[in-house]
Amino acid sequence: MQAISVAIGKAGIQLFAQHIVAAHVIDLLKTLPAPDRSIPVGGGWDIPCNKPQTKYAVREGSFAITLNGGVAQNLDAKCTAVEQDPKDNTMFQCTFAAGPFSVKYNWTENYVRNTYSYLQGMGWVMTRSESISNRYDYLPGFNGLTLKVKFQFKYDAGAGWEMVVQGKPEISTTENNANIPAGSAVLYSGNQCNFGNSASDATVQALQNIDFNGKVGDVVKGVIASIPTSGELGDGIRYDFSSGDDGLKFPAANSIQMGVKGGASYNGTAFSGATPPALPLPAPIPDADTHHLDMYVSNYEVDALNWAFFKAGRLDAVVNAADLPDPDILKVKTYVSILPVLKPFASFAMQAQISLNSAPTTSFQLVYELTTDVLNTLKLKVSQQVYQLLTGLQGNNYVSKAALETDLSGAGIDSSNFSTIETAAQSMGMVVSHDIHFTLIILNFQPEQPQFVFNVKRTDILGNLALGVGPNKTQTMQFGFKNAIWTAGFISSTIPNFDGSSLAMLWGTAGEPRYDNLLVALGATGVPIPIMQGFKFDFTNAVLSIQENYVSILANVLYQNS
Repeated sequence: MQAISVAIGKAGIQLFAQHIVAAHVIDLLKTLPAPDRSIPVGGGWDIPCNKPQTKYAVREGSFAITLNGGVAQNLDAKCTAVEQDPKDNTMFQCTFAAGPFSVKYNWTENYVRNTYSYLQGMGWVMTRSESISNRYDYLPGFNGLTLKVKFQFKYDAGAGWEMVVQGKPEISTTENNANIPAGSAVLYSGNQCNFGNSASDATVQALQNIDFNGKVGDVVKGVIASIPTSGELGDGIRYDFSSGDDGLKFPAANSIQMGVKGGASYNGTAFSGATPPALPLPAPIPDADTHHLDMYVSNYEVDALNWAFFKAGRLDAVVNAADLPDPDILKVKTYVSILPVLKPFASFAMQAQISLNSAPTTSFQLVYELTTDVLNTLKLKVSQQVYQLLTGLQGNNYVSKAALETDLSGAGIDSSNFSTIETAAQSMGMVVSHDIHFTLIILNFQPEQPQFVFNVKRTDILGNLALGVGPNKTQTMQFGFKNAIWTAGFISSTIPNFDGSSLAMLWGTAGEPRYDNLLVALGATGVPIPIMQGFKFDFTNAVLSIQENYVSILANVLYQNS
């Protein structure tokens, strides 16, 4: 099953890599700990002395330096590129570059200093040997650094969606400045340049020892793992954002495709629609296209929401006379003149009860909508007379050509204009069918209160598609309902020999407005769409359109935690 499918292009991959992978690598580098390091120097050289007839020397093999407490300073790295591995499309690489920086160490040098005195007749004689320990601040400088970190997207049946940092990073540093502390005896060794190399080696080692997989990987893992929670609508409704039939694919450089199972559960019971979908994957997004992603959403997702609302009773309602702008609509006295059988109940009000026989279902088909835009188009294509006749039908919606043509004929429009009007008004639409149980009860408060039962068939066209924030801060595909037609048929009455067909009209005045409000709430809740924590769809600029078998969402994503 695959009710949602997604293609992520170069711009989307760059966004994720820059804000999640790169951001946390850079944070690690800013406080880079350099490992302690011991550097054997040796010894056996003279140290200048300004005392007459005295000289100093370092004992052979006694000189050693310890570097500890190392921390990088001013290591301001930036991600300069995110590239897909041409040999393995599942692998991506972030390249980082840093300008001049330094590493601050504690420098401790230990050696044995021999003192020699010049004695008449004996020459130079060692007169003293002592152990020396000096401590300095040490800041070797580097002209720059390049770092490459690889990461890989995966889906694991047990762990879910993952992004794993792979292996050790590739590191290189440019020429450095040793900055050996003034006062150090090593300055007199004639061998100082070795310390520059040692410092460079220590810095590279520090980078190589960073647990990128652990520290960066843990952060990224949390972000990726948040995808399932984006399907939590609350009140027991949860969408399944695990991997779909196609899983995770990497069709070309700078491109990712993924199938998502979709569907919902209510209080742990899974929705099972008549035909679980297998949506195709969107085509890879070209590098030149700046949209982050293209997403297909099946009507199965809408049906799952309808079903969850149905199971939760959120499409049921009770309407009393006091709930209506005109309470007389539900007063029995209003109908006594046309239905004398109701005269014994003239003093009472009725209560309307709305429930569903089954959850609403959707399907894709051609629809015909006489919107303002359509009429503006037709104004240039039909005669003034026909246009004026059409204005009376403005705002009407039709789910069949026959229904549209019936209204066109009723408006006095000649059939020679039908084809032009139908071409302008038609589009691919998602049609919603409702099967409603509508009951009117006379509130005479007797043990057996009189009641009339109707079956309402209602058909809507889904419209006003948009992205927004639904319950539980879930990002959802939201929609509205444009009613095409409803019919109310009389089923039964507890009043003997009474045909209540003439009361079916009360659906339009008492039931329809309340049911409309329930549908508004359903559409405002919307269908959750998968997204990672810290990211937000660009609601304003998203392009949503109904295609033959799915809703297409072409959108950008914004990073919220920046």
